[in-house]
Amino acid sequence: MKHIVPLILLLFPISTWADTINISTDTTRYHVDDAITLTIQVESQSNTNGQIIISGLEEQFDIVSQTQSQQTKIINGSRQQSHSIIFKLLAHQS
Repeated sequence: MKHIVPLILLLFPISTWADTINISTDTTRYHVDDAITLTIQVESQSNTNGQIIISGLEEQFDIVSQTQSQQTKIINGSRQQSHSIIFKLLAHQS
C-alpha cells in the first residue's frame, strides 16, 4: 500500500500564473493495479495561456487516459479562467 505523492513541486511553474491550484484524487492509498483518478484544476483571473505539464507520473503509474477542459467566465467585466486536466491512472508500483 502506498500514499499518493503530492504533486506540488511538479506544479511549481503553474504557481507563477495561477491564482488557485486544486489537486484531488479519488483515493489516498493504492495497491498495484489499482485504478486512480487524479484531477488538477487551475484557476486564474489573468489573461494567460499557461499550460499544465506533469512529469514523473510514469514512474509509478500507467496513464490510461487524459482529459482536458478550459472555461472562461466574464462576469461584470471580471474574467475567470479555469483549466482542468483529469488523469486516469493505473498503479504499477507500490
